[in-house]
Order: sequence, then structure tokens, then C-alpha cells
Amino acid sequence: MSVYTTNDDELCCPLCGETNVHIDGISIDPGAPVGTRVGEGLGKRIALLGYCEHCTGRFALLFVGHHGVTYLESVAQGHIGDDLVERVAS
Repeated sequence: MSVYTTNDDELCCPLCGETNVHIDGISIDPGAPVGTRVGEGLGKRIALLGYCEHCTGRFALLFVGHHGVTYLESVAQGHIGDDLVERVAS
């Protein structure tokens, strides 16, 4: 998934395009999510974790170093409350 901003530099949800997003965590490899563009990459992998108020989607914005280039991509991470549903079900 791509990363978009508005003309006013507001981050848009990579899932629905709305601007009601919140960054609520950070993950640095090896615990950071893995994207599809370069996988784990050969350099550092940093993820800003967030969610969208509008679609309740969770996502990670990944910065991945690979062969001297830093890639930026987004990865879907489920929805707000998915972890709660899984805990209740088990």
C-alpha cells in the first residue's frame, strides 16, 4: 500500500484515505512488521504503528533500508479491537 498526505501535509489512512489517523506505537527490527516491497531488507526496519478513527483499520508505516535506499510503504495490521476479540475467543 502507498503512503499519502493531503495538500496540508496531513497523513491519510493507507486503508481508506481519511485523515483521522493516530500514531500509537513504534517498532524497530527485529519486531517490526515486514512489508512486501523488499521484505525484511538488508538494513534497519522501523515501523510507525497507527490506526484510523474512520475505518477502524490498524496499519504500519515502514521505513526499510535495502542496498543503500530507504523505502517507505504501509502494511495493513487488522482493525482496532482485533486483539481483544482474539483474547476473548481463547
